[in-house]
Amino acid sequence: MREAIVMKAGEGKQLIVPLALAPEGALVEIVGVSGGRGLVRRLAEMGLSAGALVRVVNASRPGPVVVELLRNKSDVSASDRRHIRGWKIILGVGVARKVLVRVLS
Repeated sequence: MREAIVMKAGEGKQLIVPLALAPEGALVEIVGVSGGRGLVRRLAEMGLSAGALVRVVNASRPGPVVVELLRNKSDVSASDRRHIRGWKIILGVGVARKVLVRVLS
């Protein structure tokens, strides 16, 4: 059984859930990663760090989660252009469970 655990609800009632539970097609903002330093670093190298906006392209269960990178922190400061908007990134469901996101739409 899939259950979304509400980690925090603000006045806008935006839920914070694991990426693995975000609905397909949803626009989400990454708020954190509940993993070790290695996982946090690896995801950041791919542009998936706190503040990044991604769209969930495919979240069929069971199976990997496909997200499209729309904006990351480096887009705000032009110093780092390694991450290009529109990249599609495939994450295993175990990793996607450790990425916490705020569902925006």
